[in-house]
Amino acid sequence: LFFEAAWDAYLDKGAWPYQAEFKNSAGETIVSFPALATAPNFLPAVATYLAARAAMAGAAANDEQSARKTLELNPADADALRRLAAALEEQSKPKDSAALWRDLSKVTPLDGSVWAELGVTLYAAGSFDDSARALDRAVELGVKNRSTLEARAGIYVRQGNFSKALPLIDEALADKAANSGKTSQS
Repeated sequence: LFFEAAWDAYLDKGAWPYQAEFKNSAGETIVSFPALATAPNFLPAVATYLAARAAMAGAAANDEQSARKTLELNPADADALRRLAAALEEQSKPKDSAALWRDLSKVTPLDGSVWAELGVTLYAAGSFDDSARALDRAVELGVKNRSTLEARAGIYVRQGNFSKALPLIDEALADKAANSGKTSQS
């Protein structure tokens, strides 16, 4: 946020007449900002930060386009479903992403990580009953990580079932402490 605020402050002054643009593979401008060569010495970090964000946005857009094309040819392509669901999550579209995770759970019904992603995404979308079922299925299939534990505990809290929520919260905190934030499966 600091870099964005600093960048906006300098852009508002209109001090730089030259622009640099980053475009995706379709030739659409992703981001445009003053060229690095015209920026004062302390702004390269800002330009680098924005360039990296533009590159990531372009890569995500390309991956989304590629996944959509693959799914046109084969709607049951597990890899394409996973890539597209992840891309939509990155765009803060949990309902659209959840629909794809649900499709993927039909293609790979014994993949616990898919059920975990579905459950967490449904939780983010506010579909708590469906989320609980998906999270329970993930645990049945052997996926029990911090994200699934936290989401399932959140559902129990919403239901007022604190006696079931607290052990899951404790387990999620223990997982976080033991793995320094890394996802674990047991």
